[in-house]
Amino acid sequence: MPFTYNGVDLTPFLSFIKAKRTIGNERKLTTEDILGTGEELQEATFRGKTIEVTVSFASREIAGSRFVDTTEYLTGGTERLNELRDQIARVLNTRETHELVLPDEPNRYYNAIPSGDIELQDISDWYDETTITFYVPDGVAHTRATRTFEFTKNEFGVYEAEIVNDGSE
Repeated sequence: MPFTYNGVDLTPFLSFIKAKRTIGNERKLTTEDILGTGEELQEATFRGKTIEVTVSFASREIAGSRFVDTTEYLTGGTERLNELRDQIARVLNTRETHELVLPDEPNRYYNAIPSGDIELQDISDWYDETTITFYVPDGVAHTRATRTFEFTKNEFGVYEAEIVNDGSE
């Protein structure tokens, strides 16, 4: 499954654990007080959204390995983990949004930018986890999926098509 940011495949560096999304976007409500009876809604606007992506990375392949206590000391693990951390930092170091594709939604992408600190949990010297918060200013998922629609000529000789958009708005 694809897991990319800014066109870079993240799977050599990171293992996707989960993504935490909200339903819809944060709403900003503007109201005006009505004496003694509450408030009147003046405007409702939508803001961007955040997606929290929890990932892990390891300085050695752990698939198919015997069980190893994560507190076990391994030589050379720290250097490799530091290299991985530096590679991830280079990919995420940006001043603008880029396409984020998550493995649990491979047909969608978000125009996102990392937000806040990305702190490691310090699990061991060869394995660690973190949660990366991505801010999505437009607050929506996009798709590259295309549909075809049949065009027919109307009585004036103009081509028409009924376009069905199953998006949320």
